[in-house]
Amino acid sequence: MLRLRIAAFVAICAICASALCAGALLAQPRARIATDSLVRGARSHADAGDTVSALELLEQATDQSPRDPDALYWRGLVLARTTALTLGDTPRRMLAWRLLNRAAGIDTKNPRYLLELGRIRLRTPLTRVEAERLFKRALAVAVASGDPAQVADVAPGAEKVSKDCPACAMTIPIKATRCPHCTSEIGAAGATMARA
Repeated sequence: MLRLRIAAFVAICAICASALCAGALLAQPRARIATDSLVRGARSHADAGDTVSALELLEQATDQSPRDPDALYWRGLVLARTTALTLGDTPRRMLAWRLLNRAAGIDTKNPRYLLELGRIRLRTPLTRVEAERLFKRALAVAVASGDPAQVADVAPGAEKVSKDCPACAMTIPIKATRCPHCTSEIGAAGATMARA
């Protein structure tokens, strides 16, 4: 008798657990649809020039689905594109970096996230070399995907921001006219020694 009651209890628990799991699985697509709707609305607002409304919708989308790389990407993108290089905009730029970095961590096969991270670093003082590394990673991910459209999207953004000094082989900014390491002048004809 006791075994029969235990078996019935286990069966009822199993039925309840499967019903709860089914309800949770049905709720996930609804949440995804709502997030996609918020992102689409935000993109429409951003295209119309209303970035404030776009950011409000994208914040709702990322609050609703904090692991949705598309919502994270678009919120980071709008923040990054509406941020100036002033000291007061540093928190916005850092938030954009965190959102894009999280999107890149969730969806490692999407080069758009790395490309935007590189663009933020390119606009931030003293991080140009890191920007170039991110551009190279974005291009490698796009090439590995085998999708020519992704490669075409990423290749123009992967602009070169540094070069090697012909005299000492150290990495220097692309527009440098003098190497900060060996003080060689960098000209069109190559490097000439500044000091003997």
